[in-house]
Amino acid sequence: MLSTYGGDENIFRAFQAGAMAYFLKDIKGQDLVDAIRAVHAGQRVVPPEIASQLAGRVPLTALSPREMEILTLVAKGKSNKEIAAELAISEARSGFTRAICSPSSAAAARAQAVSEAIRRGIIEVE
Repeated sequence: MLSTYGGDENIFRAFQAGAMAYFLKDIKGQDLVDAIRAVHAGQRVVPPEIASQLAGRVPLTALSPREMEILTLVAKGKSNKEIAAELAISEARSGFTRAICSPSSAAAARAQAVSEAIRRGIIEVE
């Protein structure tokens, strides 16, 4: 797998889907050639920086599909009221991201939850 995304969740999902190697786009040409040959020979290739990210991977908490929808809408800048209206849920339910972090304020909790989800590759913002 050759990717621009280095988040631990992206890497984990690639290997879970059957990838035999995972490299970021900045890999040097000869290293890529060597990796292709190794994979062709049936070897798994995991560069140290990727292995380090996987080793430090904090398991993804079990977010429901609805919670993933809410988190994605939060990342798009929607307010709790807008999210509630769009998904036909209560406004209190749309504020679940406050429980993800230890909030000093609701705005900080939302920003922290979105930032962490994007960094880890849990969600992508268009």
